[in-house]
Amino acid sequence: KTSKKFTLNKQNLRTESLKEKNKKRIFFLYGDSLTAQFIPMFNSLNFEDSFYYEHDKQPLLTIDYKKINSLLDYYDDVVFVTNVDPLFLDKLLIENIYYNFNDKIKIIILGTVPNIDKKINPLKCLIKKINCKYLISKDYENRNLEKYFNTINKLKSLFNRIYFYNPYNIICPENLCFVYNESSDILTHRDWIHLTIEGSILLKQSFKQFYDNTFK
Repeated sequence: KTSKKFTLNKQNLRTESLKEKNKKRIFFLYGDSLTAQFIPMFNSLNFEDSFYYEHDKQPLLTIDYKKINSLLDYYDDVVFVTNVDPLFLDKLLIENIYYNFNDKIKIIILGTVPNIDKKINPLKCLIKKINCKYLISKDYENRNLEKYFNTINKLKSLFNRIYFYNPYNIICPENLCFVYNESSDILTHRDWIHLTIEGSILLKQSFKQFYDNTFK
């Protein structure tokens, strides 16, 4: 949002951030680095839909509703996509977003990913080729994730245009998981809260299934 070198098209979108395919559907990704970490996942999918990303350091607080609503003049289906972290999950905030959008616009909440132990340095694990593990039970306790997921489920039941994609158990399906696994040579996190590119791409198949169940 702060870059001064960009070109706007007739939809008021930056062409540098737009992956245009057709006019049927556009996924409008909006948020900070916690949303941006899902871009490799989206780029790895061979959708016929268009894809756009807009970065904002204060996600959910400065949404340009008018611009996003106006996309319905150009696309049959507009899907607003953003990460909602447990720290910022507020039912009233989500409700406000819901009612500010045109009632044809769908909303996908990208769930939180596992946060690893802050004592772990993923890059060192990779360089030294050592197994580094973390417990999701600690993450659940530290961030009160049970409340987070319960609140998300309530939002889904209240608002019929809100969908939830949960990447958590794909990245860590068991209580004890690897940040770096020597045998598979996969590094899931670049720091304690963000996925690596390969970590993001690990979500490809599960998001494809979510997409098929939601939009087909």
